[in-house]
Amino acid sequence: MEFRDLALETIYLITGFLELDSDISALSRTSRQLHLSLDPYLYTNNVKRNHGCALVWAARLGRLSVARKLLEAGVPLVHEQAQPICLATIYGHDAIVKLFLERGLRPNKKELWWLQKWDCCDKIAEYYDSYTKGYYFDPIFAEEENKDPIDIAIDCGHDSLLQLLHAYDGMALWDQAKVADAIRRSIWHSYLAVVRFSEEKYPGTMKYLVQHDKSLLCTARNTEIAQALMEAGAPVNITSADGNTPLSNAVRFNKADLVCFLVEAGACSNPVRPDGVILNLLRWAALEQNLEIVQHLMTHVDVESTIRAGGEDLAELLLVAVACGFEDLSERILMTKCIPGKTRDDCQILFSESDLLLKLAAKSGNINIVTLLLEKGADLNNEPRLGQTPLTVACESGNTDLVVLLLKHGIDVNHRDHEGKPALF
Repeated sequence: MEFRDLALETIYLITGFLELDSDISALSRTSRQLHLSLDPYLYTNNVKRNHGCALVWAARLGRLSVARKLLEAGVPLVHEQAQPICLATIYGHDAIVKLFLERGLRPNKKELWWLQKWDCCDKIAEYYDSYTKGYYFDPIFAEEENKDPIDIAIDCGHDSLLQLLHAYDGMALWDQAKVADAIRRSIWHSYLAVVRFSEEKYPGTMKYLVQHDKSLLCTARNTEIAQALMEAGAPVNITSADGNTPLSNAVRFNKADLVCFLVEAGACSNPVRPDGVILNLLRWAALEQNLEIVQHLMTHVDVESTIRAGGEDLAELLLVAVACGFEDLSERILMTKCIPGKTRDDCQILFSESDLLLKLAAKSGNINIVTLLLEKGADLNNEPRLGQTPLTVACESGNTDLVVLLLKHGIDVNHRDHEGKPALF
């Protein structure tokens, strides 16, 4: 007699000696009849022996059918170590969250999180998913301590879940200050949909937020969010506590559309540093190789006046020209301000960062600019303050012509970069 021909009561009796879900699953897969018979028992066994911890796995990976079967088997919706609804919220599984809410779970219940291994994960791993074996909770849980699902939905930018939880009165006890804090966090993470939803449901909160934090525009990384903040009264030329402006942050984070919007809205494109230099934003954009931002900021620079004035701002302009491969501008600056016997002071200022200029030129692969820099007195063997040497940059890019040019001008092949490595390595 084959095993599958045994009476169902006998099969259940034998199965009762199996502790691991993986063993029960292996047995159930021997035939379709056994699978239909043992599948319900598999979930009941997980609830009985492992406290239904498979629900955590289902919530994390969005396995709706598994979650339903476990709930039918009597699994509790709240666990001691982690709450399935919070897991489903973190990973954006709307259907799982809705299932839990329909079962009566409160959407505003705060939960605690622990960074520790689940003992039962090893037991269910083989059946459910090999990925869960030896699995430790993600670092995100450390940040979710004492937060409810709707807080998590906001922090993760899940606007559809926010709407779902709100429909189940998840924000019923929130006051304007709490909504304002939610919008602030969403602005920081550029969650436009969350910002829009919160402002729609709680109109006037954006103005309340701007009144209490004038520098909030400095945290905006999204053009539409920046526009909403300015409509609420946020000043465009505000300086934050760390000395940055909305425009300087937009440049640093390479947000070209936001840079254009802020400049057109009246942001000062050339703010003066304490040392008197005004082209620092242009420098940042050039070092990040963001040509769109560079070209937009260049339209607000009086090149002629900068060349005539010389000084640190001209050095910054040369760096921009070299980094972006503006050959004509580079030649114009150097031919005007680096004349032997006449413009010694200007040359010293322009080449105060000669190692950086040569590295940027080598990175762009523009041999003409490199040649011009060398002819005008750039020092090939300056000690690099940070990063590679011009020769290591040329070697890594595979630009043989550039390597030959640097060697002809006497670059030291044993000159080491900031990590102590010569070009030969």
